[in-house]
Amino acid sequence: MKKLGTLFLSSLFVFLFSFNIVLASSTEPNAYDSFMSGINSVGEDSGLSEASITEVILSVIQILIGITGTIFLIIIVYSGINWMFAAGDKGKIQKSINLMKNSAIGLAIVAFSYTIVEFIINNLMAISS
Repeated sequence: MKKLGTLFLSSLFVFLFSFNIVLASSTEPNAYDSFMSGINSVGEDSGLSEASITEVILSVIQILIGITGTIFLIIIVYSGINWMFAAGDKGKIQKSINLMKNSAIGLAIVAFSYTIVEFIINNLMAISS
């Protein structure tokens, strides 16, 4: 079971970071310049340079909360897989159930924190306008 968890985490790591390796192995002579011009054009098209600081902060917080929620979802799926492979072992089943409960509680906290942060930022934006 430990090998399956290690295999899952290592394949997830390889999947998430393989895109950066592909970008780094470009053979184009001006790869850095073309990459930076692409980044600059995306930045200009996104309109972030015209956004206020509160909008930027809200965007960053939304991204971080989204990443955190995704991590909790992965933990819930992992605990479900552990529960399926417990093979009737009461200790492993209880450990998986506890991990799933704790992840669900963490996911609820993240959702409520997003609501609170959005409420506060929206009120700050209304006051500053």
